Amino acid sequence: MNQSEPLRVLHIIEKIEKNNGVTAVVLNYFRQINKEKVIFDFITHGDSEQDLVKEILDLGGRIYHFPELSFRNLRTCSQKAEILFHRCGYQIVHCHIPNAAFIYLKAARNERVPIRIIHSHNSKGAETTIKKLRNDILHKIGKYYANQKMACSKMAADYLFGTIRKVFLLNNAIDLEKYKFRNEDRQMIRNKLHLDEKIVLGHVGRFSLQKNHVFLLEILERLIRKNEKYRLLLVGNGELEKGIKSIAKQKKIQDYIIFAGVQKEVSKYLCAMDFFLLPSLFEGLPVVGVEAQAVGLPCFMSDKITREVEITEQVRFLNLNEEIWVEAIENHKEQNRDQMVEKIINNFTVAGYCIQTEAERLVEYYFKLTNSDIYRMMRL
Repeated sequence: MNQSEPLRVLHIIEKIEKNNGVTAVVLNYFRQINKEKVIFDFITHGDSEQDLVKEILDLGGRIYHFPELSFRNLRTCSQKAEILFHRCGYQIVHCHIPNAAFIYLKAARNERVPIRIIHSHNSKGAETTIKKLRNDILHKIGKYYANQKMACSKMAADYLFGTIRKVFLLNNAIDLEKYKFRNEDRQMIRNKLHLDEKIVLGHVGRFSLQKNHVFLLEILERLIRKNEKYRLLLVGNGELEKGIKSIAKQKKIQDYIIFAGVQKEVSKYLCAMDFFLLPSLFEGLPVVGVEAQAVGLPCFMSDKITREVEITEQVRFLNLNEEIWVEAIENHKEQNRDQMVEKIINNFTVAGYCIQTEAERLVEYYFKLTNSDIYRMMRL
């Protein structure tokens, strides 16, 4: 590498899309990282959202489009990866898909890429037993070809590596200026969605079994029996969206739900909410939970989620029992979110969730690796 050029790090992600939490984390870092020192390139799979593609290219990144991750495409992905690594001479490959690491980190080792990082973003392997068994096997192989370990939380590290020892913990940090509470954004979205005088329960996430949308419907159904001012605002899309709409119709609560779809400016929708609900069955460390706290929302989260996500005093972890959640929502005492901004910024900075500070730490980590004995041995 020419010392006058930035270090190019190749990130392997599943999709370039707004509805993907891992993508959101990686792009948060790319937007803030010192691009005179480090540039992110990407391997992604299947279709990509073009506005994000343009942003990555404008930031100086390169994108390599691979076919969808599937059994029939394994050979193609492996061959394309080896050709890419041979041609481009990457020093660091950073894989965010543990169950695909056996493809990419093996190819990276075959082409003598010195630094091969496997990054854990979750705390559970899959939603079904069969998929979990499959992923356990794939993870074991992927870890064999990695020589560096990273995770978004201690829980995510313990899940994939069985320990936090020798694991670099990188927080799912955010841009605090972007996620600062603004009353004008709140009023704009609430007016747009006809939510004046309503009590808005909010959720941001892909419609998947992991996110537990059915539980949200159960909570809403119980609340509106007592007070018809409650509304449920759902931001995101996914394979189970149609099914959730069908259940809502069966329960005759569809008129109390706003399906907002994928939104580019999620922060404005968070400002419009009165509560943020995250009843996930499992998570690594949910970046949306971090974002919700940044705008001052009271956050009720499943007790399956790591306590490491708790940054403000507005978070409660609850057992997945509908009555417990209903009681917590009804008994919550509202606070003035305008007056919380300064305290929130201080909490986030102390906890290590300020993206500017964490991006500097990531640069230091990458350069420390390129000066390590592992790097020098692989370059011989």
